[in-house]
Amino acid sequence: MENEIKFSIKVAKKASKKDLAAALAIYVDSVDSNGITKTNEILYYIENSKIDEKREMFFYVLYNDSEVCGFAEAGYLHDVDAIIIDYLCTNPRNPTLFFNFYNLMISAIENSIGKSSTYRITELTTTTNSENKLCDADSNYFRKMLSFENFKIVRAPYYCPSLCLRKNEKEQEYNLAINGNLTSLSKSAFLAIVKSLYYDHNLTWYLKFDEDLSNEAVVHIDYLFKKVQDELSKKDVVYDAEFLLVNCKIYDEGNCTHVDTQNITRKRRLKKRFRRFLLLSAIALGAISTGLLAIFLGDSRIFAAIGAAITAGLTITEIIRSLKSK
Repeated sequence: MENEIKFSIKVAKKASKKDLAAALAIYVDSVDSNGITKTNEILYYIENSKIDEKREMFFYVLYNDSEVCGFAEAGYLHDVDAIIIDYLCTNPRNPTLFFNFYNLMISAIENSIGKSSTYRITELTTTTNSENKLCDADSNYFRKMLSFENFKIVRAPYYCPSLCLRKNEKEQEYNLAINGNLTSLSKSAFLAIVKSLYYDHNLTWYLKFDEDLSNEAVVHIDYLFKKVQDELSKKDVVYDAEFLLVNCKIYDEGNCTHVDTQNITRKRRLKKRFRRFLLLSAIALGAISTGLLAIFLGDSRIFAAIGAAITAGLTITEIIRSLKSK
């Protein structure tokens, strides 16, 4: 009997201490050092997920049968009706686990808030090393899942706030990836999303855990939001969102370009039809040649036989191709 794979999730607050510790260990091992949040802060919000007025936090543990294999953190931003995915970590890290975990998590969050969200958002790093590969390795695993879910990179400035102001860490250049059938996004809508991320999500988290740095935190967030506003000042609409592709030669470099799968299918269909047209034309030409040889050369059996053999061969080939395509 074949083994069945059964994935399930549990709200982190309801998981056993042992399972939660195992899930957080996966989180610590998965997330790059420049993007990790302190586990004691996460544990606080696991116990107090609804403490903030404009944002609710969600934490989940992923199970494969009874074995812990993942941890996720997300927030729901009320003002812009958006789910922000902070962390989606699995062990092992592969697209199957990411894909299942993402869908289970989104379903659970939307069941909790009682509706489908307008936006599903996550941050993707654009920082590269000397080899032009993304420094955030986890982002590459995440991108594969996002491509399946029709997320698009918004080609507009966005900067991820520093997670540790005490170390004077500089903000990092990121992109926002947004789920949905978006061909454009208004400047006002984009700025509303960024503002909610900066003030309702990031700044709220800062102020909760380090009151001594409250002034620095406010200055930092104000600076980032003004920077985004200034760089968008000449645009009325944020255009040209692009798919995050997976089966791309430069996928690991984080430079995938837009290719519509519908166009790929159409091209293959046209090529197939063109090959069939050529084959049918060859069959018709063989039959016509046989007739002409018989007319001009009289009852020449050898030429008739050659023409018949060619026609028969091409006909058989077409029959075989037709059977395979069914």
